Amino acid sequence: MNADQVSDAFDLLHDEISALVDGLGAGIAVAATQRDFNSVEELSAIAREVEAIAAEVNGIAARWEKLARRLASGGTKRPATRGKRNLGRLRPGQRTSQQAFWRPILTCLVRRGGRADVREVLDDLETELAGTFSAEDLAPLPSNPHMPRWRNTAQWARYEMAANGLLTRSPRGVWEISEAGRRWLADPAENPQ
Repeated sequence: MNADQVSDAFDLLHDEISALVDGLGAGIAVAATQRDFNSVEELSAIAREVEAIAAEVNGIAARWEKLARRLASGGTKRPATRGKRNLGRLRPGQRTSQQAFWRPILTCLVRRGGRADVREVLDDLETELAGTFSAEDLAPLPSNPHMPRWRNTAQWARYEMAANGLLTRSPRGVWEISEAGRRWLADPAENPQ
């Protein structure tokens, strides 16, 4: 397996975990409408654990990408592989990056008073960024044919933003800007975008 295939595997894992979280969210919604609060609590606990694992995977994937860049720039010859597999991962630039969502997410949250339901934020992003999405952004995920890739990327951007202190660790389904997020948004010199 070469460095690109490891990156492909991380991307596929990312997509699968995201689809699992979406499924848990749907299960929580069904249990809540049926007033099955024990199931809501159990599914919520599982969802929190899966989200914690997702954050760890995201961190490991980021560490891998840095290492892969070092391998590529160091002139190290990549080992030959038998039969190249593409696990659904897009190459850099084919889809909107997670960081490209940071400013629009923070702006949306400020417009909505600092806190909003994830669906409201995603709907706002869809309207605001509609003309900027590539065909790959609009294509469905291999693991979830009902979810366009950009929604998944935006949700992973939320994890990254929370890890960087721009969003608070709010309850599931709610995104909330932090004071650091407000400062980041207000001071372009302080942020990488």
